[in-house]
Amino acid sequence: MKNIIKLSLLTTILVFATSCNVDQVGEKFIDGNRGVSFDNAKYTTTVTTSTKEINVHVTRVSAVLEETVGLTHNCTNLDIFSIPQTITFAEGEYEKNLKIAIDTAKIELGPDYIFNLKMEEKASLGGINETEITISVQIPWIENIGYSKVTSQFEGKYSDSVPTDSAIVKDNVYYRLKDCYYHVAPEWADAGYDIIFIVSQSGNVTVPSVEQNIGELYDDEYGYIYFRPLSATKVGRTVTFTARFTLPKVGLAFTNIFTEVVKLP
Repeated sequence: MKNIIKLSLLTTILVFATSCNVDQVGEKFIDGNRGVSFDNAKYTTTVTTSTKEINVHVTRVSAVLEETVGLTHNCTNLDIFSIPQTITFAEGEYEKNLKIAIDTAKIELGPDYIFNLKMEEKASLGGINETEITISVQIPWIENIGYSKVTSQFEGKYSDSVPTDSAIVKDNVYYRLKDCYYHVAPEWADAGYDIIFIVSQSGNVTVPSVEQNIGELYDDEYGYIYFRPLSATKVGRTVTFTARFTLPKVGLAFTNIFTEVVKLP
């Protein structure tokens, strides 16, 4: 799947471009702030394990001359993503797609890949010089394989009817318990987090270390309670989680570790 993330041009740049003569704009920007911009401060896209590349849309105010802009990033997964060090506009070219190649053989499912991409200093005037890129990998879920039973040490909640999905990827089995706390305690919970974990052929269990909103509002001042799986073990069809529950607005003053027991369908 080829992803082209393309949003409308920034209003400030459009207004500036339409109010100036093209030659004057070129003279103004070549030696200083050059009016080159990302379309958005955040890009979010979902890819599959067959996606070869994603495209990030970049624009500029003046297209009088050919121009090359340097790029830097903080991506730590360079074995997966190939990120160009520059982007070049041809003479007469106002917009360009920056292509980020993906090694699909190495990309993994689970937590999102997040990194920042930044243009060299003075590349942007009134535009966006740096953007955060979030890449999610689509898991080929088989939905509703049955219902899991969940016992939570946190407030002693229990349910025997949590909808469960599964997927097989590279010989690993993925499980997803959908909106878990909503089904465990529907009298007070909004649609809460999905418990996602991976079981290898040897029976080892791994859990994405991602903090998620469980759907329980502590109060208006401190907001919602969050859940982060720390570890998990599997015996037969029973998976036991060790999980940390927190209030992010409070910090370490509200941090408790509890056990969650899941019996798969």
